[in-house]
Amino acid sequence: MKYLSLIIGSAGLIVALASFTWSWWLNRRIIKPTFKWIRSTNDNSIKLAISVINLSSRTTIITKLFLKSGTSIVSDNGYDYVKTESQVRRVKRQNERQDNIFNYDFSAERTPVQPLIQLFPDSPKTDSKNFSEPMALYGNNSIHYTYWLSPEKLPDHLEINSSNFINHFHKKVSFKIPTIPNEIDKSTNVQD
Repeated sequence: MKYLSLIIGSAGLIVALASFTWSWWLNRRIIKPTFKWIRSTNDNSIKLAISVINLSSRTTIITKLFLKSGTSIVSDNGYDYVKTESQVRRVKRQNERQDNIFNYDFSAERTPVQPLIQLFPDSPKTDSKNFSEPMALYGNNSIHYTYWLSPEKLPDHLEINSSNFINHFHKKVSFKIPTIPNEIDKSTNVQD
C-alpha cells in the first residue's frame, strides 16, 4: 500500500509537469520577420519591406522597431516616389520632344500605341510606411512596414521591442537582415 500511493503521487506529479510544459509551449509568443529588398526605378534608393508575423495565438504589443547597422540606428531617407517620378518624366519628355522634332518618320503607316494599362509591380512605386507608434500584433497575423534607404547606410539587423516577453524572458529580440544580392544573381527576391 505504501508503494502504491508513492507511484500514484509520482504519476500525478509527472502529469502536472507535462501539462504545465505543454501549456507554456502553446502560449509562448513567436515573432518572425520577413524581408524584401526593392530597388528604385528612378535613382539609387533601396526600399526594405518588412513583414512582422506573429506565429502564436496571443496578441503582442510592439513598442519599438529599429533598423540598425552595427550600433547606429538607420532611418528612412525620405524618398518621395511621386516627386522623383515627375522630375524624371519631365526630363524624359523634353528629350523626346527634341528627338521627335528632328527624327519624324513620314513614311510610317502606323504609329505604335502604348498600352493603356502597364502592369508593373507597385511596390517600388510607393512611399514608405515606417513604424511610428506602438502597434498591436494580433495572434496569427502580420503587419507590414517599408523604409526607403540610402545604399550607403543599409541596416544589418532589425530589433523589435515588445511590452510582453517574446524570446523566453526577454522583451527585446533581434533578427539579422539578409544582405542585398548583386545584380548578376537573378534567383533573388530583389525587384528591379
